[in-house]
Parts: sequence; C-alpha cells; structure tokens
Amino acid sequence: ARDSDDRPFFLTISFTQPHSPYTPGQEYWNRYRHDEIDMPTVPEISYEKLDVMSQGLYFAHGRDQHIVTDEHIRNARHGYYGMISCIDDKIGRVMKVLEETGLCDNTIVVFTSDHGEMLGERGMWYKHCFFDFASRVPLIFSDPGHLKARRQSNPVSHVDLLPTFLDLAADGDYGDMPRDLDGRSLTGLLDGADPEWSDTVIADYLAIGPCIPCRMIREGRYKLHYIHGHDPLLYDMEADPDEINNLADDPSLSDVRESLESRLKQDY
Repeated sequence: ARDSDDRPFFLTISFTQPHSPYTPGQEYWNRYRHDEIDMPTVPEISYEKLDVMSQGLYFAHGRDQHIVTDEHIRNARHGYYGMISCIDDKIGRVMKVLEETGLCDNTIVVFTSDHGEMLGERGMWYKHCFFDFASRVPLIFSDPGHLKARRQSNPVSHVDLLPTFLDLAADGDYGDMPRDLDGRSLTGLLDGADPEWSDTVIADYLAIGPCIPCRMIREGRYKLHYIHGHDPLLYDMEADPDEINNLADDPSLSDVRESLESRLKQDY
C-alpha cells in the first residue's frame, strides 16, 4: 500500500496451525466447551482389518506404542478446533489490513491447506493417507466485484492453482510461460460452471509407512486407492463419504475399477 509501483503483487502467507501438537493456547482452548467436542465419525478399526497402507502408517505413527483413550481423542480435537479459531483470527487481521489500505476491492485472496488431519478417525492420526479426512482440504477464492458467492462440489487439485493464477493475472496471455502444465485453470468453475471439467484428481504418496508407491484417483463419485503390489480400495464417495465400504471386488463395478486403474497408471 505504501509502494508507488502499480504492478500487481503476489503475496504468500503461510501458517503452521492447525497442526500437531494440538496446543492452541488457553485463549483459544477456552472458546470451546470440552464436553461439546465431537468424537470421530468412524470408530477405530483394528489393525488386522486395516488396509496395507494404513497398517504401514500404524507403525510409522507409533500407534503400536500408545494406548489412546477417548479423553486423549477429545483433548486432541479440542486443541485442533482452537487452532482453527486462531488462524481464523489471523486471516481476519490480514483482511482488515486490505480494507484499511484500500486494496480489498482489487485483491484476489485464496485460502487453502496442504493437508487435513485424521484426528482419530478410523483410529488414525496425522496425514499421509488418501482418506478424505486427510486429503480433502479447504479451497476458498475471494474476488470482490467479480466472483459471486457459491459453492462448487467438483473435485479439484492444488496443481490447478498455478494455471488459475496465470489466467487471473495475465487474462490467458502467458507470454513466455510454459503452457504444458499438469493442472487446469479453475477460472471456469469460479464463474459457476465449466462443461469441459473432468472431475478427475490424482494424488501420490511415496513416504513413511507403506514404503511402496501409492496413488489415488478421484473421478466423479468414485475414488480408488492404489497400493502397489496389493489389493486396491474403491469407494463411492456419494453413497459412502466416510470410505467405509470397499467396493473393489464388487462385480457390478468391475468396469469402474478397470477404468480408474487404467487412468491412474497413465504417465505413471
């Protein structure tokens, strides 16, 4: 706001909360009643019934070394909610400064997160997996005067952000920037509809726990967890958003499984 340079600015603001350890400080802890903290939607699943990827994370996260009680879970979730409120306040301060400096009317604000948190769902913690509790994150765009308030349910990916930013900043004129990008611009969806949007998202995991290539594809209502060398997981995200009923061996969905596996392995 103090700079006479009238070129557009791009500012990245990164927060560490909400994140483990779940210690929000007393002020934010006190914003929630402990006895009203909800418990996990999906109860703990025994180790023997976990999929191979989750079994690997069981040991990587030290679940074999700890007895986790209901009170531990409630404390963790209480602290996590407090941390979200802390970030809400910090974002509010940023937005207030945009208003005070007269920048709010021509500044696009995007809020997102790099991962979610299992937070006791299925008896699991942290990230590192494809279940929606960990892999589905907020993505909020604010552009006063240009974007109308709406909610889009289409699956999108973080790799779609770069081409979106280029479109918004350069109005499609990339200049010398490469056009062969993995992601796709979200500008059509931001306007409310994009008839060519494929609703296909792919995510990879190659780290602690299973120690084998793992990949996820979400296409429309179905999500497939690919675990190299092991049986996949297939979920109908509309009928089963908590990913409880594995449909990978359902004969009526064999074509869906085959199609998703084929698409998932393209350029892999």
